[in-house]
Amino acid sequence: MKKLILCGLAALALTSCSNSGTEPFENVDLIPVKLSGSTNWSMVDADGNIVYEDEFKEPPTASVNGVFTVKENDGYTLYRNGGKSPEIFGKCEGLKNAGVMADGRIPVTFPEERITVMDDSGEKKFTLDPYSGQEITACFPAYADGLLGVQLADGKGGYVDTDGKMVIKPEYDRLSAFREGLAVVGKKTDDGNVKYSVIDKSGEVQFKLKDSYGVDDLQYHFGYLLVNNDSRYIMLDKKGEETKLPAKVKGVYGYNAKYIIFSDGDDKGVMNFEGEILVRAKYSSVEFLDEDLFLAHKSNDDETEIVNATGETVAKLDYKRVYNLYKFGLLARDGGSYVLVDREGKSTCKEEFSDINLAESSSAYVESDFFDANSIVTAMMQPAEEFLKNHPFGTSAEDVNGGRQPSYMDCSYSIDMDRVSGTGYSISMAQVYNTQAAAYAYGMGEYEWDPSAELSGLRINVSTDKEWGKRGNEAIAKYLTSKKFKAGHTFEEYGALKTTYTSDDCRIEVSCSEKSCSVDIFPAAGTVVEEVVEEEVEEEVEEEAPVEEVEVAEAPAAGSDYRSMVCNRRLTAADLQGKSKKELRLMRNTIYAVHGRKFRSADLDKYFRQFSWYKPVGYDIPAKSLSATEMANAALIAKYEK
Repeated sequence: MKKLILCGLAALALTSCSNSGTEPFENVDLIPVKLSGSTNWSMVDADGNIVYEDEFKEPPTASVNGVFTVKENDGYTLYRNGGKSPEIFGKCEGLKNAGVMADGRIPVTFPEERITVMDDSGEKKFTLDPYSGQEITACFPAYADGLLGVQLADGKGGYVDTDGKMVIKPEYDRLSAFREGLAVVGKKTDDGNVKYSVIDKSGEVQFKLKDSYGVDDLQYHFGYLLVNNDSRYIMLDKKGEETKLPAKVKGVYGYNAKYIIFSDGDDKGVMNFEGEILVRAKYSSVEFLDEDLFLAHKSNDDETEIVNATGETVAKLDYKRVYNLYKFGLLARDGGSYVLVDREGKSTCKEEFSDINLAESSSAYVESDFFDANSIVTAMMQPAEEFLKNHPFGTSAEDVNGGRQPSYMDCSYSIDMDRVSGTGYSISMAQVYNTQAAAYAYGMGEYEWDPSAELSGLRINVSTDKEWGKRGNEAIAKYLTSKKFKAGHTFEEYGALKTTYTSDDCRIEVSCSEKSCSVDIFPAAGTVVEEVVEEEVEEEVEEEAPVEEVEVAEAPAAGSDYRSMVCNRRLTAADLQGKSKKELRLMRNTIYAVHGRKFRSADLDKYFRQFSWYKPVGYDIPAKSLSATEMANAALIAKYEK
């Protein structure tokens, strides 16, 4: 799934610079710390008091507007602070995702549900339901300026208000959070580039950014947006008017209403908006302490200086690293510990910390966990049923494809239905034929058709960046049993759940992994293909490259079992680069050995009998026993053996 561009909402790292120049801890009530000598996490308030001592095994997020998140067991729990012990917020336990409390709202995801927005009383305010038939798949972790950026399944983004109404339509490929009443949004062009605009809270475009601008920070701060043009930094005001910084400015590391922290390429200093240098670039790091004071470090071995806007050092702190936590004071690094100090370097907390977590959110975005498996299964199975109704098994390839010899593209295509479009899932269906020439044309994408080919099956593949797994498997079971199919035993193999379903007419093999699913549909009594799947290809390869003695059969290396590589995923050309013909031959024949193929070649027989999983049953195996992945891999390997 495409991810939203997130601005100003990700975890706040310990850094000597701040792009905003504002107080990032303005709404933070508590910050998580690990007391020296402790294995659990505590919380500390702005007065340096230890709150909820050794309460949590996992690091909480910072408490923002009275609410924080902790990962517990298999999910996240939201807590409200303020009491002697933390209180679970709004029955929010076992969450898939949790955001940040802002504007009296916090987005969360309960298991198997769409994104829910809670209010500050802990009640469910609304759910982010589909918009214009499309699922809302993700959102920013927090509201900003009363609006929440959301993303639909097609990757487009827009904004909802605090009541859940879509007030700015989802038509953008890039989003920023609103700040100071403005947001930066982008739309992709036909050539793949992105054109950016600045919009207000009604969605009206205030101005468009020039194509030549590189956008360094997608949010306004103190009335300005930072961009660059051919390495020249430019400050744009809310009307799009430019203030160009001197060419010697090679980086901007923060600004407020009066000053800009800049870099000349190596070191950092301070200038005003007129380009006048106030603090010479001689420090390895500079950050705002307040409006007119700065924390500066010359090197990692020097103490920290407090510098004013004229470049004078007004104080020195006996710590090599100091970070500004604003109302929480200064966080100083003392050897392997952290300590909170004031501007004179005096401790404001009796305890030292071995670790600290300043992240305000547990994740960069909140993602939906809703999965309408039944609709997707219906969307994938009904076209197959309709296809087989019009083209029964045994129909010639020409008849299936309109009285002409088909190409590869005629036999494998996407199923595009309204019920699938916009869900985040893609479905494809491929025809399966009973002869090797047809099968290899399908697997390799080449035109190499056997005119006598007859339809022997269908393969349906589902792929997604979201989820399939157990819920998808259960939905298929529900659908097929409603059609009077009988289910066989379900077992796990190579990380996939596999089940065979049978009826009087069909046998359906289902394999469901975490983010994909394949459904193979065959006649109830399939025709056995004599020697076609493996032996003919083996003989063809051996004629061109005589088989050498396979030494690996006597003493195979630990990595010589190729099953997971060739049976569990589609191979690419990169997987086969550098492989010898001997290795390729073993890889290809592993596919057939997994299905119980006996080998007439003595070296192959000896090689596979070393593995406990090899259970030979016969020289002839049904073509339908190979999955679509296995057939494609066998074809690709055979191509490289030549």
